Amino acid sequence: MQDMNLCINLPGGISRLALHMGGLRAYFDLGFPRPDEIIASSAGAMAGSSVIGWNESAFDKAAKVIGDLTPDSVF
Repeated sequence: MQDMNLCINLPGGISRLALHMGGLRAYFDLGFPRPDEIIASSAGAMAGSSVIGWNESAFDKAAKVIGDLTPDSVF
């Protein structure tokens, strides 16, 4: 596979966590190429690192875990 120098930026902020997961899932489902790098902080890092396997199973597991988070388990 040829590097495309594709980078995804996932900024922090816990309110963005579900948006990041939805965006990454849509990106994956649409068949876009796997990014060469992900730059992230805070909630963006949580989303990006949870799907590091970049396969259907990784996204399903991450969506379940992140979907079950409560404010008490985050803060």
